[in-house]
Amino acid sequence: MNKESSKIKSTFDVKAFYKGIIEILRKYSLNLILMMGLFGVLLSLYFSEAMDLPPCDLCWYQRVLFYPIPIVALVALLMRDKKAHYYILALSAIGLPISIYHHLLKVTDIFPKETPFCKTDGACGDLEWELWTGSGITIPLLCALGFAGTLFLCIIRLVKVRNI
Repeated sequence: MNKESSKIKSTFDVKAFYKGIIEILRKYSLNLILMMGLFGVLLSLYFSEAMDLPPCDLCWYQRVLFYPIPIVALVALLMRDKKAHYYILALSAIGLPISIYHHLLKVTDIFPKETPFCKTDGACGDLEWELWTGSGITIPLLCALGFAGTLFLCIIRLVKVRNI
């Protein structure tokens, strides 16, 4: 029995598995970015229009940076543009710190609560919304996850992987 378990372990190559996952992510990165981007855009529109949660200035800055991502990804897929990851990387790299700042502004006392960026009438500055009460999962955190995911996929696509 011991020989069988060691034989099974030796047939599963962890390095090859990770290399395969990375290759799949590299190959389909624009498709995944398009899906994540569309999901993020639709989710933000659902929050603002269906749930009647009006966006504040920081939310608008994040939207300005996030909404073009699925459009760029779709055009890049249709035109077979190999450089689109650079454009998406730039949008995500700018949007991620804004989302993180906005999330920290909502859930911590690191930054003063009175900020000119989150003070639109009736906006999220006046709301205490979380996905689940007490979870700390806010709309800015969801946006940060979207930016981080697109950033991750862009980096996977652009960085040449040597031997893992």
